[in-house]
Amino acid sequence: MSKAKKLLGIFLSVCMISSYGFSVTAEEEETVIVMSDIGITVDGSDISQNADENVYLSEVTETHADVAQELKDVKNKVVTITKPGTYRFSGKISDAQIAVAAGEDDSVNIVFDGVDITCRTAPAVLVRSAYEPAEPGKAGVTLTLADGSDNTVTGSHTAATEEDTVKHDGAVSSNVSLLINGEGKLTVNGDTEGIGVKFKHLTVDGGTIYVYSNDDPINGSEDGVAHITINGGYVFCNAVGTEGDGIDSNGYITINGGTVIALASPNSMDSGIDSDRGSVINGGTVVGAGNMFDELDENSGQLYMFLQFSEATDDLICITDSSDNPVFAYDFPFSYSYISLSCPQLEEGTYHVYKGGEASGTQSDGLYTDISSYTKGTQMHHGGISYSTGRPGGMTPPDGMTPPEGMDVPCRNRRRGTFQS
Repeated sequence: MSKAKKLLGIFLSVCMISSYGFSVTAEEEETVIVMSDIGITVDGSDISQNADENVYLSEVTETHADVAQELKDVKNKVVTITKPGTYRFSGKISDAQIAVAAGEDDSVNIVFDGVDITCRTAPAVLVRSAYEPAEPGKAGVTLTLADGSDNTVTGSHTAATEEDTVKHDGAVSSNVSLLINGEGKLTVNGDTEGIGVKFKHLTVDGGTIYVYSNDDPINGSEDGVAHITINGGYVFCNAVGTEGDGIDSNGYITINGGTVIALASPNSMDSGIDSDRGSVINGGTVVGAGNMFDELDENSGQLYMFLQFSEATDDLICITDSSDNPVFAYDFPFSYSYISLSCPQLEEGTYHVYKGGEASGTQSDGLYTDISSYTKGTQMHHGGISYSTGRPGGMTPPDGMTPPEGMDVPCRNRRRGTFQS
């Protein structure tokens, strides 16, 4: 390639980046915020309370109806970002909130570099306004997890009020598209939802992310529009309350890579991976579990399997190929009736499904990524392609098909593959 063409390519790349609201500088300056219960500093000085500053501090007492009586007088220390730029946060603080109230052309990058923030009466991270590219995969606010950092966000929710008509359910809640990247770790604990984007899109490009919540751990709210895209990283979602899907989008879900474990509440009729407009798996290792059927898109670029159990199970599930070599294994922490899975190891062909037994190999959060051996449990039986009535136990075979005697696992994989007894 000629030097001129290389320069043209660089120029076009910069133009494309700039068109999404980001400026390119030789060395981007950062604003460094250190938080603690005894004080907050910005670039080494005490934080200002002047709302004209790029970052300022205010105190807010939440008055919405959902605030518990014993928390009615709690004053949250709100650190508000008002201008575009990169803001690096560290430190441990309670009864606090990081807020973004930037202009419609302002892109903001928040870097978590050892953050532990708790807010008992509202979201711990709340994006009210910033640039909105309105395109899946793009975002006006980026949350970067610094390499090697360990970060924790524990938050609550707010109800809609006359002053703010938006109901924020997530411990991390954004009114604009949000992107998460980096090589650090983030644990989110939500008393309602975990990470929620109220309008437009959520994209995960990297990081090790654990989300625990009493409702949906990850949620895209905007009907027919929201798009949750996971391109990489490690994402573990667990709805631990009385209800909640693992990952829920009122629009679309696309998984292109990484590892995704999405566990719905074991106490409700919810799905591991739930979308209104379609869930597509093009790559990565994916596990979804719940007690409600929610179809994966048969146009997905990577093979997947769908299993239903006549009785909910929390046993180890192992998939072996036609030669009985294990290709997938997951030990479920709770009992579920519906399980969907996908991994690069799946190919066209015949597979066996086993429940129980013992697997050896590299294991994380129940998922075996390198199975060195498997001692067989009980082999499950395949009932052919099934059609769902939408209720657990409601999978019925097509007309003229008789399930084999003793069948206790109708398996759904409309795209490829069969299971044998």
